[in-house]
Amino acid sequence: MNKVEVMLRRKFVMNEDRCQEIEADTEEFPRISEVLIPDLGAYTGPADTTPEPRTINLPYKEFRELVFFLPYFTDLPILSLALEGKATSTPFIARCIDGDDSSIGDEIFIDPQGFEYPRYKSAILGRAKAA
Repeated sequence: MNKVEVMLRRKFVMNEDRCQEIEADTEEFPRISEVLIPDLGAYTGPADTTPEPRTINLPYKEFRELVFFLPYFTDLPILSLALEGKATSTPFIARCIDGDDSSIGDEIFIDPQGFEYPRYKSAILGRAKAA
């Protein structure tokens, strides 16, 4: 079983102006998921390793909502269809499948912890194959 490294951020939210700044600053943030990497100077905990959950492919608009805000899954049409009939309490990886070259393939780890929104989220910091 493959594993992913994450640093979970709880209820991480930004305002729209800051989101647009991050999207425009491709030098500091080549991928928007990088905004979810905590400032390591202020963050003292190590990355967590967890089994790699299922991956859900999403258009940029929905992926962006998950990165920057706390949308209800039912407000995101493609995601809500992908989750239909499945337990929303289990973690998943959201992968962006459209947009510019830096957006396609961008991924974040979502752990709703039984809620209907991305209660915990993280950039994917690394992947490892289990021994």
